[in-house]
Amino acid sequence: MIIGCIFCRINDTSTFIAIKKTGYIAETVVSKSARSNGIGTQLVKTAQAWFDENNCDASALKVSVKNEDGIRFWERLGFEPTTFNMHRLS
Repeated sequence: MIIGCIFCRINDTSTFIAIKKTGYIAETVVSKSARSNGIGTQLVKTAQAWFDENNCDASALKVSVKNEDGIRFWERLGFEPTTFNMHRLS
């Protein structure tokens, strides 16, 4: 049984931006019954080690502003908001 997974990639950006290489966490999921056991933290640490091995300058992700538990999780791991993505829904 799978209780958690993380999908990530490395983005290379153009040379005029100070951050040249970003490790991007596209999705992190841990089943509700397995949360609060350090699984998410270990998944992120593993991804971060891969980013470090590949000389990434930063790590990035998106989390819904309505996902308060997710925001707290990412903040505990040292992430902080840097930009707002804004959408106009029809």
